[in-house]
Amino acid sequence: MCDTVAGHLIIGFARLDPAGRGVIEDVREQRIDHVSYVASLDDRLKTLDLPAPPGFAFEFHLVKVPAGSEAWKANYLQFFYKQRFLNALPKLLSDPKYAEALGRSDMQFMVAPNHLLTLAQQLPGQGIVRTASFAFDPFHHTYRAMIGMPTGVRGNVRIAVLDTGVAQDFPGLVGRRRDFVNPAASFSADDDHGHGTVVSLIIHDLVPDAELFVYKIADAKGRASEWDTLVALAACRDVDVVNLSVQFGLGDRICKTCGRESHSSRSAAFENTLGHYAGAGHEPIFVAAAGNASRSDLAYPARFGGIAAIGAITSRYVLSSESNYGELDHALGVHPNHFVLPGGEPGPMNAESVGAFVSSGSPWHGTSMASAYASGVIGGVLAKAGPGVQSASLVLQALRTGADRTHFASGDPKRFGNGVLRA
Repeated sequence: MCDTVAGHLIIGFARLDPAGRGVIEDVREQRIDHVSYVASLDDRLKTLDLPAPPGFAFEFHLVKVPAGSEAWKANYLQFFYKQRFLNALPKLLSDPKYAEALGRSDMQFMVAPNHLLTLAQQLPGQGIVRTASFAFDPFHHTYRAMIGMPTGVRGNVRIAVLDTGVAQDFPGLVGRRRDFVNPAASFSADDDHGHGTVVSLIIHDLVPDAELFVYKIADAKGRASEWDTLVALAACRDVDVVNLSVQFGLGDRICKTCGRESHSSRSAAFENTLGHYAGAGHEPIFVAAAGNASRSDLAYPARFGGIAAIGAITSRYVLSSESNYGELDHALGVHPNHFVLPGGEPGPMNAESVGAFVSSGSPWHGTSMASAYASGVIGGVLAKAGPGVQSASLVLQALRTGADRTHFASGDPKRFGNGVLRA
């Protein structure tokens, strides 16, 4: 299937699992046929001079296998793990911590494809972009009023933008630039698509003092690998808000190469990485786009219940015709953090947009833009609250309480969730 990186597998296991480390040793020493070692998440963070998450309970490794044999090799690696596990079992069971881990589903040895993620809004790449050529549409000012955002919220807040990078002439404060796509330009993160720059400009306009950590995970075609995204997520320990305007799967749903339908995937590696931050001393608030496929279910990662899942509405408080919606989270319960924000409308009737680059004229709209507004709102709330706010769950609870539901005649939570996220 073309919604994975051909020939790549991600191996994950608990750090306290010697059997898992034994398999990685076998791969490194080339003792497993046709499986070659690429990198560990820890080593990738060091290469990029990024902080490792303290107390991270998992190891993740990227390996290469022959393209087309990914499923077969995943089962093959499980065989080697079982051998290692059985040999070490008597010693392992004498360790209370390991015995406890055996009963947890998230601590199991896993081998999975390296999924592809795509931008929630699919526009052709703009080439190397400049913010000077971007202009906000008048609807942007209407959207600011809808979310109750005062002009120029002041205060310190750090927001990570995992996207296509940012233009070199971006006017805001960029505390960290990292390029996960181009190893030769690891510390530049220049935007060769446009999406990341528009998202960053929206956030900057709402919270001018925000310090952005720009992690370029998506290429000029708007595609990101799960591996690059995992590494970037692991480097978010020192930020307050994480903006994820990407979704698992192909943007076009039906693959033009193989003809199969691409589904938004629930990834154990992704879920475990997000779960690491839950209840941590400083827990970022994750914001993700609901998706632009007009589907009645939220795309992953927005569908994870701990994430703020953002759908798009128009200036008339109508759900955008392209926006995904849905009330279920990853565990098939009611998603507690589903919100809607202005994102525009593709048209042809009542078309709205956030703005456009003069060079192309293509309008920007959708749940990616709505997510950027959400990150700005949450960043503004945290900036006004000042230092010391650490509980993401308490902040999200307050945002649910303050959400605006008054403009929706039906009040359908499946379509509008908690309502409009407001400052």
